[in-house]
Amino acid sequence: MSALRSSHSRSLFPTKDIFAPFVHLMDSMVFNKAASASGQERAYWNIKSLQALIDTSGLGVGLGSSRASSWPIAVASQLGVVGGVMIAMLLLVVFKGMGHLGQYVDPETNAVVSSARASALASVVAGSFSSGSSDAGMIFFIAFALISATRARARTQGAI
Repeated sequence: MSALRSSHSRSLFPTKDIFAPFVHLMDSMVFNKAASASGQERAYWNIKSLQALIDTSGLGVGLGSSRASSWPIAVASQLGVVGGVMIAMLLLVVFKGMGHLGQYVDPETNAVVSSARASALASVVAGSFSSGSSDAGMIFFIAFALISATRARARTQGAI
């Protein structure tokens, strides 16, 4: 009886060998990516971009003049400290969204603004991993304009 139960339980529960391809894929694509040739090249270009920021005393090298592999590093190296602070202020507006002013607009408008905000934040997160340009993209700036205009309208309709 115990031999029957033992062989039966082995067939019901998968062994480690089933997960081996998945573990190998995760290991090579996520955890050891920096050790690959592509990961080393991306790190090299990021270091060169940050070195360009230092070499210009924080002024930046100009739009498109450095080859970074992530959006935050591209912003820093291309726009410098002042441009980085300005982009951070734009990000803050988009991140904040309607905030407490959402109660002064109709629910449909608030839903549109919230979805545009989510889309902009998703594009920024994606760009942080793969974009080599300091341009945040059209979606980000459309969402910024929508949020800013809706916040201004909410202020004039009885808010602060």
